[in-house]
Amino acid sequence: MRPTSARSVTPPLSFGILDEKAVTIVGRTFLRSMSLIKREQFLMHNQEGILFFHLNDAFLGSRVMPLGEQGEVLHLLARYPLENYLAASERTRRAVLTAVVVIALIVFPLGLLLLQYYINTPLRQLMSGVRRLQKGDYEERVELKASGELGELATALNTLAGGIRERERDLSAIIDQIPLMLYVKSAKDLRFVKLNRAGEALLGKSRRELIGLNDYDHLPAEQADLLVEEDRQVLSSGVVRDIAEEFIDAPQGLRTLHTRKVPIVDSDGCPCYLLGLSEDITEQKEAEEHLRQWAKVFDSTSEAIVITDLDANILDVNHAFSQISGYQKVEVEGENARIMKSGRQDRDFYIGMWQSLLGKGSWQGEIWNKRKSGELYPAWQTISTVYDDDEKKATHYISVFSDITAIKRAQDELNFLAHHDPLTRLPNRLLLKDRMQHAIDRASREESQVAVMFLDLDHFKNINDTLGHPVGDQLLLMVSERLRSILREVDTLSRQGGDEFILVLEGAEDLPSVLFVVNKILELFELPFNIAEKELRITVSLGVSLYPCDGRDSNTLIRNADSAMYKAKENGRNQFWFYTEELTQRAVQRVDMEQALRNVVSSGELELHYQPQVALPEATIVGAEALGRWN
Repeated sequence: MRPTSARSVTPPLSFGILDEKAVTIVGRTFLRSMSLIKREQFLMHNQEGILFFHLNDAFLGSRVMPLGEQGEVLHLLARYPLENYLAASERTRRAVLTAVVVIALIVFPLGLLLLQYYINTPLRQLMSGVRRLQKGDYEERVELKASGELGELATALNTLAGGIRERERDLSAIIDQIPLMLYVKSAKDLRFVKLNRAGEALLGKSRRELIGLNDYDHLPAEQADLLVEEDRQVLSSGVVRDIAEEFIDAPQGLRTLHTRKVPIVDSDGCPCYLLGLSEDITEQKEAEEHLRQWAKVFDSTSEAIVITDLDANILDVNHAFSQISGYQKVEVEGENARIMKSGRQDRDFYIGMWQSLLGKGSWQGEIWNKRKSGELYPAWQTISTVYDDDEKKATHYISVFSDITAIKRAQDELNFLAHHDPLTRLPNRLLLKDRMQHAIDRASREESQVAVMFLDLDHFKNINDTLGHPVGDQLLLMVSERLRSILREVDTLSRQGGDEFILVLEGAEDLPSVLFVVNKILELFELPFNIAEKELRITVSLGVSLYPCDGRDSNTLIRNADSAMYKAKENGRNQFWFYTEELTQRAVQRVDMEQALRNVVSSGELELHYQPQVALPEATIVGAEALGRWN
């Protein structure tokens, strides 16, 4: 800057010195323009510090300077012209305005940039987040770096979105638990926007596949036409519609749906969505058809049918019930089903029945009932719960049963014949082995003996051949009755077939006790048997084996008793024989001999020889004896 400019801003000060009476010592006279009041103030100023005065044409400053101990002072004065101050102030003002304009030109654009960065951009981000919330997009967060109120607002929006997102997940989870198909369609184009898990199962497609599709995209055109027409009627009327039957093609085949459609409107009352709730009633409709058919045959079926209320009070019965129970319809209406209770089942049986009936809705099993006459009879009974179609609430019980007396008798007979001889009703081989094992186990625990007797009737074949099998069968029955008459309840008598019997004596204490039973058996056959007006006499051969000395299992004991029985026959019949090791060896030899003899004829090992019979006195041949020789 030029020096003149520098001097122009320097105020032109003038100085002076006055004594204590305001007499000028040095400089100009400064007090001329001073009023009397200000002059008095000036003269009275005798303290340290500077005193300022505003004159008409200048600013004046005064300072007191003490001279010594006598109290004399000097006043130092400085004067600054007012016009110089005003000129300097104007120049300063202009400079400040210039600076302000320059700064504004610089700061305003910068302020706009800062406003754009710190306010406009965050606001746009916030508005974008709000619009996403309005559209139902709650997944994306509002990422805002701004702090302060805008940052708090962004945090609030994210918290709101997170809460809505969490509630939406909870709502989706609840909707997925609904067993009915629930879906939401856009009112604009009737495309799916929501679908629950039951809808996926019914339609056979995932919601990912179905979202964005309409009915024409996954159903035949005819079905889609009907569904779309119904949807549009609901949206246009704004009224909830209940559709009793809708038909759709599903992977499981043609399904019948009971659907309720609800229009969803916005704040202006315009439809924006269509909510649908569909129940697959295919099985229910089939059941209703079956019930209609059942009603037709209610009175013609051969099984008894009883309808009761929830307290088991009888409401209706069919004709077969009257035939089986003996009660007429008018006799049981209003009566409790307990009138048929037989008393054969205990309390636990009925507790289990009701638990199944109340828990599963049905019970099935065998039960004993009582007829009007008091006779007890077995029945195969099924009890089912009947539910109200709308509320799924139990309303009645239906009991269907049949008299299985004949079946039980047949089953009992079959079970009996599976373990008993059909002629004598004695245990057969299967039951005998079970009884023997039981006897052996008991003897093993108690360290006792079991006696096994093998009985064979002597020359029984002759009776069959001469008198016929009916007589032979009657003889076997009488033999079995006589044998049972001398046995204890713990003993077992079994028929093995033909004329062979096996007797098992449990708890045989010693040999004399076994011999006592053997002798009793032999005595039984000393008396004749009167059959078909004929008196028949027959004897028996017995073989005895003992557990544990003669064997430790049923097969061994039976085989050894059989060997002993053959020994008794070889020694003249009508006697008993106890088992020895020699008998076993001989039995093995006999079996081997029989097996070998089967092949001797075909192999030519057997030759026929005739030996003459000669009468000695006359020395003449009177006959011949045929001999077979085994080479």
